[in-house]
Amino acid sequence: MQASILAGSLAGDDLTLVNDYIQSVLVHYATLQAIPFLAYKIENGNIYSKTSENGVALSREQLGDLSDSVKNTAEWYRARLIDYLCYNSALYPKYSLSTGADICPSTTKYTNNMNLY
Repeated sequence: MQASILAGSLAGDDLTLVNDYIQSVLVHYATLQAIPFLAYKIENGNIYSKTSENGVALSREQLGDLSDSVKNTAEWYRARLIDYLCYNSALYPKYSLSTGADICPSTTKYTNNMNLY
């Protein structure tokens, strides 16, 4: 699949997988990873905090709410991807295989940050 993507020849079921499922998961998880760093600029070997004359910085609570919202959306798309891969296991048999040091395929759709006291 990677070779087909690099060659620009991705088609059929693999194109559906990438365009309809993987792309959305990647976009939302990448956004989630970027959120803490969007207020900073790396330039000339230093890291600067960006400021704006017209902007107001988010509070930690607002930033947490934003991150939670993006994470929820990413997990929803992840669940769709996992369902699609599991339902279409005949099309993607490599998904359910793991050998040696490979990461086992996920069948869990959501993560839970539950605290037990």
